[in-house]
Amino acid sequence: MSSLGRTQSAARTVTRALAPVVCLCLMSVAAARNAAAQSAVLNGGFVTDLSQWRVQTLGSVFDPTRDASGAPTSGSVKYDVFSACQTIVDQCVGSVVAGAAYDFGGKIFIRASRTSPSTVDVLWFAGTACGGSGITRTAGPVVSALGSWLSSDTLGAIAPVGAQSARIIANACAIFTGETQSGNFDELFFRPAGGPIGPPAPVAVPALDGVGLSLLGGLVIAAAAWSLRRNRHTARGARSGCDG
Repeated sequence: MSSLGRTQSAARTVTRALAPVVCLCLMSVAAARNAAAQSAVLNGGFVTDLSQWRVQTLGSVFDPTRDASGAPTSGSVKYDVFSACQTIVDQCVGSVVAGAAYDFGGKIFIRASRTSPSTVDVLWFAGTACGGSGITRTAGPVVSALGSWLSSDTLGAIAPVGAQSARIIANACAIFTGETQSGNFDELFFRPAGGPIGPPAPVAVPALDGVGLSLLGGLVIAAAAWSLRRNRHTARGARSGCDG
């Protein structure tokens, strides 16, 4: 086999050996970026149950038949409110920075109502882990129309002075005498402002962007250099054998 053939063969061998490493590195880059963009809400999509949530209204249950994205393996939280405004479910979303901007919200499907409002709100706390006194409550846009999934999203809400943590709240009202408001909440989120407002997508191997190309290029150069050194060493050994 010629020197060129040996080099090409060695390069192919190294490329096959390094392919899992490249894949793992790229997946690590994707995972880090995805983690940075994730919502702080746990089980915001109510995938199989109401775990991670405090159920505040009697009769609020997991509904496997209705999902905001139409996913057959996911669901939402179903509620019925008979009077006033009530918290359906809520969750402490952890630490916040006073003066920083945050996005929060979710989707609401109202099945029956006389135009009473539902919202996704955030209550800011002076203490960590939603302890201490509540400072103020930021209410999301009102949803009152029937029969379709509508968003109650607030973008760029500023954490008030003194805020150290926050609680996201699914809120529904029945403000008319004798009214029952029935509906569902799904895809609740809370995150630093500026990112995607929906639930985080599963981590996948990304297309090669600048970082990925730089990483792959470095590995290819290293593999080529190793192959060249190896083949020069092999060639020198072959010449020495002939001279002997």
